[in-house]
Amino acid sequence: MDVQFWHEAELFVTADVTGTNTITITPQWSADNTNWVDAKFLSEGWVLPLSHSTTITNASGVTNTTTSTHTISFASSTASRSSEWVTYQVAISADGSDAIAFPIRGRYLRFKTEVLDTINITPTMYAVLKNAGGR
Repeated sequence: MDVQFWHEAELFVTADVTGTNTITITPQWSADNTNWVDAKFLSEGWVLPLSHSTTITNASGVTNTTTSTHTISFASSTASRSSEWVTYQVAISADGSDAIAFPIRGRYLRFKTEVLDTINITPTMYAVLKNAGGR
């Protein structure tokens, strides 16, 4: 679908699952309606280096039983920045509903649907397009 004048989309998914099955829906973006990429965002945060030690003993000195002591301390005073690309997705493996909101990139939008067993699932999907201001 041509989404060049929209800024955000909300995807609502309901699945009627029979037996054991999973449906995964992934938004995809394209600039030319031919070459498609999964919709992703860059997740960034800080990683604090920690050390962890655990001692478990009981009153008679036998290990791996009743009493536990946990100590967590900083291994150094420096933190590092971490980032990874995360794909926008909805995955449903039992009867139910889920939703995600994501920005629009490129000119075209479609949804990749993957199921383990196509016989045992009935999905219903709605996409709501919004412009700046949430309308």
